Amino acid sequence: MRQLNSWDAAFLYGETRFAPMHICSVAHFAAGENGQQVSLDDVRSMLRERLHLLPPLRQRLVHVPFGLDRPYWADDRAVHIDDHLHEVTLRPPGNRALLAEQVGQIAARPLDLSRPLWEMHLIHGVDGGEQSVLVTKFHHAAVDGGAAAEIMNILLDPAAEAQPVPVPAPRVPDRAPRPGEMLLRGLAGAASYPIEVLRFQRRMMSSLPHLIRPAGAGDGPRRPLMPPMAPAPRTPFNGRLTPNRSWAFGQVPLDQVKAIKDTFGGTVNDVVMSVCAGALRRWLLDHDALPRDPLVVMIPVSLRTGEDHGDFGNRVSMMTAELPTTVADPVQRLRATAAAAKAAKQKHAALGEDFLASALQLAMPMLAAPAFRVAAEMPFTNVAHPSANLFISNVPGPPHPLYLAGKKMLTYYPAAFLPRGTGLNMVVLSYLGSINFGLMACPERMPDVWHLMDCVIAAADELTQAAKDAERGKSDPPRASRGLKAKTR
Repeated sequence: MRQLNSWDAAFLYGETRFAPMHICSVAHFAAGENGQQVSLDDVRSMLRERLHLLPPLRQRLVHVPFGLDRPYWADDRAVHIDDHLHEVTLRPPGNRALLAEQVGQIAARPLDLSRPLWEMHLIHGVDGGEQSVLVTKFHHAAVDGGAAAEIMNILLDPAAEAQPVPVPAPRVPDRAPRPGEMLLRGLAGAASYPIEVLRFQRRMMSSLPHLIRPAGAGDGPRRPLMPPMAPAPRTPFNGRLTPNRSWAFGQVPLDQVKAIKDTFGGTVNDVVMSVCAGALRRWLLDHDALPRDPLVVMIPVSLRTGEDHGDFGNRVSMMTAELPTTVADPVQRLRATAAAAKAAKQKHAALGEDFLASALQLAMPMLAAPAFRVAAEMPFTNVAHPSANLFISNVPGPPHPLYLAGKKMLTYYPAAFLPRGTGLNMVVLSYLGSINFGLMACPERMPDVWHLMDCVIAAADELTQAAKDAERGKSDPPRASRGLKAKTR
């Protein structure tokens, strides 16, 4: 059995009926050579032959008595694949709005915590029946974004021809743990708790200068980027959530983003974050709700390395950064975004990548689980200041085309969770030369998430035009020089 790490447990404990903690992906598949669509039998066969390669799809939670320690993952000896498969056909015309509505409904429903924490939904009738869509859904306690992408790489083929699947080694599933055994494990874990507290106290003292010193001097963000941190400004999409979810999606060509980066410098991620900042600024201005202070964004940071292949738990950390939504000029906003990201990374590195994980480790499960749920159910009024306004994630997608039963995956969009008080999560996933945006929102907090998606495209086009103007300015000689040359002739 494998025990949940501190981040796994945090996502498990933080789940409520208004904030289910799962992540989804939405993959469009082309028809086969003879026009056949992906079928549920195709999905079922894929899972049956590869289930042995994917522990998260065949393990369930086992809790420690009295919550003395974090739960464990144990083999489910009777995984019924059909219990996790669903099929639906969109009503005509099967356009993007109807697909997004269906994905929002899937994202709104919690997973059954008594069995392996995943589902797959096959959607027919997309684009008038020309495409099929597979929605995968995993609990965040079981996988992070990087692990979910690895699962897709294992499930799907890198070529249209069927690929050989490694033969499973003979193994005996873990036996169901006895309550007495789990109690002993819990007591052993509880006994180590005081030692962990002392270790973290020493670390806190050594990290105190980094916690209280503002990040970035002069041109950087003004408030500290790790706790203690001033609250984020109020926005319409921060507040109490309902169980409903709405989702929108769209693409920006990767070449377009790279051209912006090559012109102004920085990284692809700086451009993506600046596009998000520009889109949010446009949306807030349209709703007469732009705060005077920059928004504060929570950014998941992957800690995965090449050695983590096959580790499907959460290998993440979190950092906060200011998002320069107060800057009107797109080029200045891009530079401010890069400066804020640099300051946040410096603060995060100074504290240590595992700082937050170590802090979460101190929460005794017998106290943490009820505390998480009580806090999650407490009223969140519109006058409350959140610690962050939204989440923005940039997840690397598959570097090559993927296929299911010979049908090519055309697009690959993310659809993330919404934590308490945060009615917007913007996730970016790259695939086949495109930057794919998936925007998850609570419709009661943001009723027009498609308008925000339009703002994303507009913000990217605005930066592209600025890049073209800058390149044109480099190639054209100044007017004064042209006039001087004319006179000398």
